[in-house]
Amino acid sequence: MSDAESKEVPRPPNAFPEAVGSGKPKVASIPQSNARPASRRNRPAPARAEAGPRETLSQDALEAARVLKRKHRAYYDTDPKGFRAL
Repeated sequence: MSDAESKEVPRPPNAFPEAVGSGKPKVASIPQSNARPASRRNRPAPARAEAGPRETLSQDALEAARVLKRKHRAYYDTDPKGFRAL
């Protein structure tokens, strides 16, 4: 019995050996914080310039186009050029 106990069964080789040198090299990641840096934390937000009539009209036209695309999606999906021309 001692002969049977001393015999070890060899392990089978891995079915999927790892390829050496494949993929991107691993780089230590730098932890990122969502907090703003201390130098900007207590400053007020910069004031935005008042939009002129051209910018306002352009923004309103874009919003109207988005609403119409959603409302008439079937027509827009079948004929986008015709939709824009109309």
